[in-house]
Amino acid sequence: MNDSVSVMSPPAPPRKWLTHIAVAIVALLAVGAAATGLAPWFLSAGALDKDVAAQIRGSTGFSTTIDGTTHFRLFPQPRIDIENVAFADAAGAVRINAAAFRAYPRILPLLAGRIEVGRAALYQPDIRVAIDRKPIKPAGAIGRLAQSSIPQPTNALLLGRIDIVDGHVRIETQNAHALEFDAVDMSIDWPSVYASAALNGGFAIHGAPIGVQAWLAQPMELLRGGQSATTLRLQSDVLTLSTSGRMSIGPRMQYVGEVSASAASLRKLAEIAGYSFPRHGTFADFDAHGDIDWEGNGAALSNLHMSLDGNNYEGSLAIENQDGPPRFSGTLASDFLDLTPFLAGMPEPVNSTALWNHQALDLSDLRFADLDLRISASRLRLYDMQVGDAALSLVTKPGLIDLALAEASSNHGTVEGRVSLAAKGKTLAFHVNGTGKNIEISRAVIGGRRPLSGVLDASLALDSGGADLPHIVQGLAGRAEVSIAEGTVNGADLAATLQAAGSKIPGEPIAFLPGTTAFNNLSFGLQLANGIAQIQQGKFSAPDLTLNFAGNADFAHRKLDLAALGEATQSLSRRTQSEPLSLRLEGSFDAPRLVQGEPDLRLPAPPAHSDDLPANPATDPE
Repeated sequence: MNDSVSVMSPPAPPRKWLTHIAVAIVALLAVGAAATGLAPWFLSAGALDKDVAAQIRGSTGFSTTIDGTTHFRLFPQPRIDIENVAFADAAGAVRINAAAFRAYPRILPLLAGRIEVGRAALYQPDIRVAIDRKPIKPAGAIGRLAQSSIPQPTNALLLGRIDIVDGHVRIETQNAHALEFDAVDMSIDWPSVYASAALNGGFAIHGAPIGVQAWLAQPMELLRGGQSATTLRLQSDVLTLSTSGRMSIGPRMQYVGEVSASAASLRKLAEIAGYSFPRHGTFADFDAHGDIDWEGNGAALSNLHMSLDGNNYEGSLAIENQDGPPRFSGTLASDFLDLTPFLAGMPEPVNSTALWNHQALDLSDLRFADLDLRISASRLRLYDMQVGDAALSLVTKPGLIDLALAEASSNHGTVEGRVSLAAKGKTLAFHVNGTGKNIEISRAVIGGRRPLSGVLDASLALDSGGADLPHIVQGLAGRAEVSIAEGTVNGADLAATLQAAGSKIPGEPIAFLPGTTAFNNLSFGLQLANGIAQIQQGKFSAPDLTLNFAGNADFAHRKLDLAALGEATQSLSRRTQSEPLSLRLEGSFDAPRLVQGEPDLRLPAPPAHSDDLPANPATDPE
């Protein structure tokens, strides 16, 4: 009997299993492709509109209005194209009108017959956001999660990414002018409500492109009224700004953190931001860093380190952005402050014909900002003038600048004063007063030269106004007292000149002999009215020379008319003395003529009021 033996079949070769798996995958892809390929037939435009609008409203609470056509396209990837679409929140605080909206559905929900948008793009959107006018409250699923205190799963609500292409954004606030952003191209990536959110892209302000990067660690906490760590970076040719801190949007939006910023030109930056700025001065090489506390329409900067035009400052600033120009207030300290760059570009007061410049005054500098600053400087410089331990107070309002210098040291002396400039229509009115004591003036430059040295005591008070410099000079009124001790006249030997003048006949010009003249004291008083100064009680005393003088200086026409009575010794060693000599100094400020005058001191009468200038609109009655 033959025993029957059962033999088991060997397992199928591995490649047969691979073939079965491949067939199964191809089958699934065929089903998916068929379902996806049939989607345009089963998903009508109305259904697509309804599904997309429902998802947007369900997630965000925004209403959706579609005025254009809707298309479902399969290649190169499934997407929904909608033309002329608008979105808005219930309060109307956010309104978006886009030329086109493109949505990229998630594949798996689409195979199941559902539309879930994972990525979207807005083309040429016009976005309007009103801050503080209407409360922006999160609605939809995002709002419900924001108001819920019950922990939710991390994927409680999937969001995604939205791209803005060639957009325009307008942000309106209740107390400040609107912010406009053009050429907005950026992407906002917020995968789910409990994930962080990132923004990358760029925009343009007044034609200047600016790159932007931002990140929020916990956007959902912000919507719940809490805080979120935040970073922001702006990069452009005119401004670089970076900051990191914490943001909250409780009753009012607030941000606290660190900030740093730099700009090659503050003037260019102000122009791009839409603010006016002084036409004169450089205002270059700006750099600042410190702590910021921003809320609503204002910000406080503390631990501030700032540099501008090569000057370095430390202190604090507060910025208020209400109606009109921004208001800056604060206290700054500097080891060395050079004011010269702030006056760069000022027009020359005298033209090539040695007359006052008739160009109309530019009063725009009186409207650029609202400032209330206290500035202290260990050393302060204006051109060749040095001041130490200076405490400046600068107050500006539209149409007004007030600069006060509390007592400061200057060239081993003290100085204090105040300058006030005010715009009245198209005219400028100003007031100047100040005093100086024991100031060494060896470094003073007048007309490109250093004619005097000595120790100065002076006081002055001047007022005037006008539409141009000639009218301002014509309207000068006030007083001045000047005394210079232990000084030197550079460029002329006055004693030798006076001795040589004795041989001249009356009326014949007398040339100043070169050299220097040391003197003990030079003093005189001025009384100004209508641009004419009456010089009184003038005295010049030197070891070998004495001059008493008086007369008039016509500032409007830049003419001088002085009478002097002088006595000089011929030689200090021989102790011989010349006869008193009458002199007259007359002519233009730039080239006065010295002649021998009458035997006695004759003080010239003040000139009559000039008729070759029109009435001064700031001082003359209409």
